[in-house]
Amino acid sequence: NRLSPEINIKGTWFQLAVTLKENNDLIGDIGLHFFDQENKRVELGYTISKKHQGKGFAKESVSEIIDFLFNKGTCGTAQFFVFLRKLHGASP
Repeated sequence: NRLSPEINIKGTWFQLAVTLKENNDLIGDIGLHFFDQENKRVELGYTISKKHQGKGFAKESVSEIIDFLFNKGTCGTAQFFVFLRKLHGASP
C-alpha cells in the first residue's frame, strides 16, 4: 500500500493529522485505506500519543471522519472496517 495526496484512490492510504484545537499540537494520526471502490469500502486506523490517550480524542476524530465519509464527502463510502488490537491502554 502507498500514501496518496488525494482521498479515495484505490489501494492507497490517506493520512490525516490529529491536532489539539487550542494550539494545533500534533497528537496523533488517522489513516484511511481505500481498498475496494466497487463496494465503497474503507479501512480506518489511528494512533494517539500516550500522553493524550483516554481523553476522547480518538472518539472525536473517528466520529468526524465517519461523518465526512458517509455524509459530507464525495467518496460515497458504504462500508467501514475497523480492526481493534490492544496495543495500548486507553480507548473505550
